[in-house]
This record gives sequence, C-alpha cells and structure tokens, in this order.
Amino acid sequence: IMLRWGPSDASTWRLGNRYGYEVMRYTILKNKKIPKEIEGRLMTPEPLRPLPLERWEPYVTDRYAAIAAECLYGSYYKGVPTGNSPHLAYQKYREEQHRFSFALYAADQSRVVAGLSGLYWVDRSARADEKYLYKVYIPCPDSVAVDTGSVFTGLSEAIALPKPMDLTGRWDDRKVMLSWSVVYHRHIYNRYQ
Repeated sequence: IMLRWGPSDASTWRLGNRYGYEVMRYTILKNKKIPKEIEGRLMTPEPLRPLPLERWEPYVTDRYAAIAAECLYGSYYKGVPTGNSPHLAYQKYREEQHRFSFALYAADQSRVVAGLSGLYWVDRSARADEKYLYKVYIPCPDSVAVDTGSVFTGLSEAIALPKPMDLTGRWDDRKVMLSWSVVYHRHIYNRYQ
C-alpha cells in the first residue's frame, strides 16, 4: 500500500519539514471481522523528513527533484529591501507560498521526489485479508495544533485509474489536436502525459 500526502498550507509544510511525518496503522478488519482489540502500530521508527541535500545529488538530472530541492534548500530572494515594511512581509509570504506550491507539485509528478521530500511511504507488510486505518501526522510539540490525515484502505481496495473520457482528435497538416473532458477527473489528475 502506497501512501502519498501533502500538507494543506505553507506553514504546515514548514512544520513537516522540521519535525517530519509519522505513520500509524490500525488493523480494523482481519478476515472480514473486527478484531477484539484494535491497537495502533507506529510504522515509521523515525519521522519521515526531506532528505539532506547531499542525498538529492544522484537525482540532479531529474527536473522535479531539482525543483523540490530548490524549494527546500535554495536561498531566499535577497533583492527585497530589508526592514519591517509591509511590502517585505508580503514578499516573504509570497515566496513561501510559491516554494510550498512548487514543492508539492514536484512531489505529485514523481514518486521518487515525494519520497525524497518525506511525503511518501510504502507499507510492504500489508496483508490481503486485512484492512487498515492509516494516520499520518507531524509529531510536533503539543503547543502546535496540526491536523492529522487518515485513510481507510486495504490491498483489496486497489482500483485502476480511470481513462480519459471523450478522447477526440482533430487532424491537420502533419499534426493532430487531441482533446478530452477533464471535468470528471479533475480531482484525480493534475496533468497528463
């Protein structure tokens, strides 16, 4: 079972980069029956964090790895005037939003980048006769409130991704324009290849 998550905003992304993510698994069904005791099992002995920059070097030719690494480790824009002006605060806010957005986009495009970014984990111990509740959370101090992501699934829940609907082609001189309806799959796909 492959889990991929993303924080909902830039400040949560910063917390995840700092404290990492932990994955808890609860076995909810065994052989189609609810066990007498449902216990949580921490699946990640160490929190999943973005790997150090030097661990990204083998992926230097991967454009999505380059984007995510720059978002995580690149220096911040230095052309903004110093001080406490509202303009400076707004510029810093916008840059953080852009870094967050591009980092998550890059992780969406590549499973490798999602793993390097600490936003992906595989449960290789899942069993076909069980279903699980997975909780992904940031183990930050109690004084910081952060939402927990969760999903209930099992190996038997696997479904194929839907194919694009209403695919049509408009032919021209040595070229073709392909089009299809994206309305029905907007919540599933963020790009096509």
